[in-house]
Amino acid sequence: MQGNSDFCTVKLHVQDNNNTCGLDANGGGPSQRINISGNVFQSNMMPMEDIDIQLNADLPEFPLSKSTNLDGNFVFSNLAKDNDYIVNPILNKDHDNGVSTLDLVLIQRHILGIEFLNSPYKVIASDVTNDMKVNTLDLVELRKVILGVQDEFSNNNSWRFAETSQTMDPKFPFPFIEKMKMSKLDYSIGGIDFIGVKVGDVNESVKMNAKSNEVDTRSVTSLSQNKITGKAGEIVEVTIGSEEIQKLFGWQMSLYLPAEIGSFEDIYSNTLRLGEDNVAWNQSDAGILNISWNSQNETDLVSDAITIKVKLNKDINNTQLLGLLDGGLNPEIYTQEGNTVKAKPFRFTSSETVLEEFELFQNVPNPFSGKTTIGFHLPQESDVTITVYDVTGKVLLTQSAFYLSLIHISEPTRPY
Repeated sequence: MQGNSDFCTVKLHVQDNNNTCGLDANGGGPSQRINISGNVFQSNMMPMEDIDIQLNADLPEFPLSKSTNLDGNFVFSNLAKDNDYIVNPILNKDHDNGVSTLDLVLIQRHILGIEFLNSPYKVIASDVTNDMKVNTLDLVELRKVILGVQDEFSNNNSWRFAETSQTMDPKFPFPFIEKMKMSKLDYSIGGIDFIGVKVGDVNESVKMNAKSNEVDTRSVTSLSQNKITGKAGEIVEVTIGSEEIQKLFGWQMSLYLPAEIGSFEDIYSNTLRLGEDNVAWNQSDAGILNISWNSQNETDLVSDAITIKVKLNKDINNTQLLGLLDGGLNPEIYTQEGNTVKAKPFRFTSSETVLEEFELFQNVPNPFSGKTTIGFHLPQESDVTITVYDVTGKVLLTQSAFYLSLIHISEPTRPY
């Protein structure tokens, strides 16, 4: 009612987590506890989230660990003064993230002095073998990870971290400071910042968010694939190439051949120096062939640049046999543009096949957990929806896309 009033007493407890006021825990006098904080960025200054930051000290409760937040920031609070501390960022997973045959091309051009890498971070990324050198051994090690022959670098983490206050020679930044050491620290300190470098990724194409749905807006180049007619048991030759592509320095792709159609027998080229180290056969039993080729010299493609021998498991009539694996190596060619080499995505020219029916091939592996390869053939271009169910009929994943009239492959992935 009008004229009535009352009051209450409220106590607020304000916490200064970063010790901005420089007071002790009771709010008076110099603090006996300190904080250490900093940030982690990529070389393009994008913050890096969920990076493990380890803080070491010669004390019983150490090491301590924190993860960077959305802004790439980390804070270690309430630390004892007058101790030696070491801050060390660590990330060692997904070694193949961001690496491609284009990185091989660019590193090779750097080694040969044709086109030098333009930042110390790119030179650090090139040192795949972690020996403070950039040479052909780095190319060999990197190609093994690109092809999937090995999952990790033999003598390196997937990420290196350079402390930002140091001065680095852009041509030879080795050795560089990767851990921040502080002796007898008696005050709170910020600005302990690091630049994260993805090893092997010199064109800086790494995706920090594996679930990113970024759309590739680059124009797509078409490569030809011949159509095959043959009987079950015969060995036929599939040729891939183009008469229109010039100044080629590299090429990568993951080919897929459904087991119902045939199996890979051999691969060769009369125009490209395609050796054993350019092809990974470790997934050929699942119908997958990974190819990564590059050269220091430019090459003009021909229509039969690469020939793949296939043993047929069924009768085939006027049909393209091979597809590009969705989820494998990005199908790309690398050509000269001006003074540098750039990537161009490609696809196979649509087949005028006489097959008139949709065909779904057996997924590999089956059964599976988390990831499988599904092949299918379309008689004509169409929208396609793939739905994955569990044994109870529950929908686990739905994936839709537009496809041309070819053999296609999808690799739906989901943590089940």
